[in-house]
Amino acid sequence: MTSANAAAGQSQRRRVIAGSLWVLCAVSIWVGWILSARLALGPATGGRLTAWDIAFLRFFVAGILLLPVVLRRGLGLDKLGPVWFAVLVAGAGALYVTVVTWALYFAPAADAAALLPGTMPMFVAILSYTIMRDRLDKGQLAGLALTLAGVVALISSQMLARGATYQASVTLGHGLLLLAAFLWACSTLAMKRGGLAPLHGTAIVAVVSLAIYGPIYLAASGSRVLTLPLGEAAFHAFYQGVMTSIVSLIAYMRGIALLGPARGAAFSALVPVMVALTGIPLLGEIPTTPAWLSVALTALGVLLASGVLRALRRG
Repeated sequence: MTSANAAAGQSQRRRVIAGSLWVLCAVSIWVGWILSARLALGPATGGRLTAWDIAFLRFFVAGILLLPVVLRRGLGLDKLGPVWFAVLVAGAGALYVTVVTWALYFAPAADAAALLPGTMPMFVAILSYTIMRDRLDKGQLAGLALTLAGVVALISSQMLARGATYQASVTLGHGLLLLAAFLWACSTLAMKRGGLAPLHGTAIVAVVSLAIYGPIYLAASGSRVLTLPLGEAAFHAFYQGVMTSIVSLIAYMRGIALLGPARGAAFSALVPVMVALTGIPLLGEIPTTPAWLSVALTALGVLLASGVLRALRRG
């Protein structure tokens, strides 16, 4: 019995570590998405690309590349059902990206980097408990509390730093970011509930998003896509369409399958931490003391909520 328990414990430890590495891969790609989008939409590039252009490049490339997967395996309606199918596509596809895009018109990108991924674990934990009846242990609850405290501290420090320049419209942007985080949390549960293979789930989101968003973009912008700067368009087509829409979603789904929705989603809170650190050399943005405190709280919260710390200690 002792040998069997040891083997089971070792297997669980491997699952936690492997799942953590998969989700960290997804998180790293998301960080690159935020930084590259911030640079592309900022004044340094002259605004040659808009958020709508980047979203179209994202769905066009991913949808075309993954169309054969959907044609071969179907839309997964038999596994998801119509309701969870809609939840999956809306939460990780066109609606999610549209809400985030509108949020960035009102709230600074730095707030999006903190608020959007920082609150995803909270929504996933709540939905996992209320819908899927997943149990949350004390370590997860403590980790989620620390993560939320870190996000609140970061947003508060940014508001205080802006002082008089803070506008009431930013609150609308924050509300949209919370809505986007809720949508992503819903899609996370749909991925788990449907039991789809990572590539299949990613293909469904990409192809249906292209079918919905593509005609809307082309009708609104006409031939604008043909006039986009070739170099920038090619970069974002690859990063958004391949890395963000395909590689990161496959990695995230694989991590969710190994860790479970609540533990896997906890890693999304690392996005503002990594953006804060990588933003120093790339953007010249030096975090304030309260921001560094929030980074520390968030990192500790992720370690507790994901179960990585416990798995390593047991090992």
